[in-house]
Amino acid sequence: MKKILFLYCCLIGHQVFSQNTPAHYCEGTSHYFEVALTVGSIYTWEIIDIPGEPLGIANISSGNGTEHINIDLNKSGVFKLLVKEEDMFGCIGYDSILVYVHSNPEPNIIALGPTEFCQGDGVILRLDSSYVSNIWNNGDISQYTYIDTSGSYFVTVTDT
Repeated sequence: MKKILFLYCCLIGHQVFSQNTPAHYCEGTSHYFEVALTVGSIYTWEIIDIPGEPLGIANISSGNGTEHINIDLNKSGVFKLLVKEEDMFGCIGYDSILVYVHSNPEPNIIALGPTEFCQGDGVILRLDSSYVSNIWNNGDISQYTYIDTSGSYFVTVTDT
């Protein structure tokens, strides 16, 4: 008997405050944010909730007080990440970025035939939707994969 499993993931990276472009990430991940270091400055980071969005979208897990932080993204929604820099002369500056946290894709695998078969036969597995990219654990990269060997099969997908 075959067991059909799926797995989903999102790309991870870090955001440098160098443009006013919003950041887009997936829930359940952690991300690194940074600003350019000014020697002698103190940095205070704050997550600002957007009215109408859920509370607790993210939390700062490490680095507050430095030019870089790590943030855990707990659930989907939008928040503003604000950094305040105070230099050694007491001058204060601010920068901010909107962060969009998206739900993870939830692909479903559909078997186009019986998942129990005799040697020499097989089954086609198909994703229920189209994604920007997908890769099956057997190396196929299309929406479909042909299976003729007993085992567990999963697909890693990326949406937008």
